[in-house]
Amino acid sequence: MEIRYLTPQERLQLANIPRGLIKNKQMEIRYLTPQERLQRANIPRGLIKNKQMEIRYLTPQERLQLANIPRGLLKNKQVDPVHTSNKVDSVHRISLFGGPKNGKNNCFINASLQVIFNIPELVDNIVFGKGQHQAVQEAYQQYLGYMENRQAGKFCSAPDLASPLRDIVPEFKGDGQHDAFEFILKVLIDPLKTKTNPLFFACEDRSYYHDYEKHKAEIEEHFEADGGRISKAPETLSSLQLSLPKDASSCKMEDLILSNLHEKIAKKQDGSGVEFKRSDGLDPIRLQLAEKNQKIRIPDAFFVDFKRHAVISQQFNSGGTFQGAKNETPIQFTETFSIPPELDMDGKGATCEWVALVNGGDFKEGHYFANVKKDGNYYRYDDSSMGTIPKQDFIDAGQQCYGGFVRVVKRGDSHPIKPKQASNWSRKILRYILAATAISSVGQKKFGKSDSFS
Repeated sequence: MEIRYLTPQERLQLANIPRGLIKNKQMEIRYLTPQERLQRANIPRGLIKNKQMEIRYLTPQERLQLANIPRGLLKNKQVDPVHTSNKVDSVHRISLFGGPKNGKNNCFINASLQVIFNIPELVDNIVFGKGQHQAVQEAYQQYLGYMENRQAGKFCSAPDLASPLRDIVPEFKGDGQHDAFEFILKVLIDPLKTKTNPLFFACEDRSYYHDYEKHKAEIEEHFEADGGRISKAPETLSSLQLSLPKDASSCKMEDLILSNLHEKIAKKQDGSGVEFKRSDGLDPIRLQLAEKNQKIRIPDAFFVDFKRHAVISQQFNSGGTFQGAKNETPIQFTETFSIPPELDMDGKGATCEWVALVNGGDFKEGHYFANVKKDGNYYRYDDSSMGTIPKQDFIDAGQQCYGGFVRVVKRGDSHPIKPKQASNWSRKILRYILAATAISSVGQKKFGKSDSFS
């Protein structure tokens, strides 16, 4: 039931638009008034909310029936355009709107915003996080206002949310294309206060040595309880960055995590190694490095960034085609993956669930879009269009995604963790909408002297 775009002639024929509404012989159509749209669509009286002709959103079945789409225009001939209640998974892009307009090369910003604006934790901790730029919060307010108007049946154009955000960091100014994750990290996350924001997490390097157990009693004062030695002070991360193998046909998430965070080192026969002072004052003991682990303190939710680009900044030609090298190795994608206890600073490990993905239409193109899982349903946000997609499409998109956002659903042997409830988040949004609308209507709101919240 995925529908192709109609030609102008087909649109005119299906809409049954009188000749008088056409601007010229090239059949360019002017915008209709709300009354004309109702008449042309032949919408039954029972679908109108009130005498002012405000229309509720139709179900997919109603939209197909009202559009009266001929069977020959459908890609899948096995799907009846009228009887689709048992074949919802076959219908793509059902909704007629969903987000901001692209403008020029703004898809990487739109995809980033549509991930963040549709996930409660990211609204709380990025949009409303301490230190966030005022422009980000204003973009969120504008996005919510647009969605509210559309849900109320009001006709309004998709907003341009990206352009004001380009000015926050100089490298994103202008109309150039960039990596979506660079934008998320540099524009939306870097300004945040790390100490109070749960999206940030600690990472430390631990080294393990051959023959440690043999000499443990004499040198254990230099090591942690697990036999490892912290090689440098813990650092704070805002995403789990994973480099993909270049020549592999595919890779599993668990293997990818191990290859990036864990390294085994064979014992050498040359007698080299690191000296450790003995507690009894005798000659130091020399041990060779056996393993290097990066351990993380796994947060409740975090970003995963697959480093698919061989260059720091994307390079596009004038036509928008990416000229730099990309790693196209696919992920053996499943909706959940595990982080082993030995890579967890708390020693428990975790099971994580994918909530959102950042994708491109093709590795040879520069276009970005987002896939989001909400309330058990799957959605695709592609600039100003949005629609439901089947679960399998979400999984397929994960194989070639640039990264995404995950939640921890279980730690160690504990019971599954319940996801954050959207009810409190929705009330917070509503309070913000009401306050922001009232403030903006009088034009007197000042967010302080600086350009960000603190």
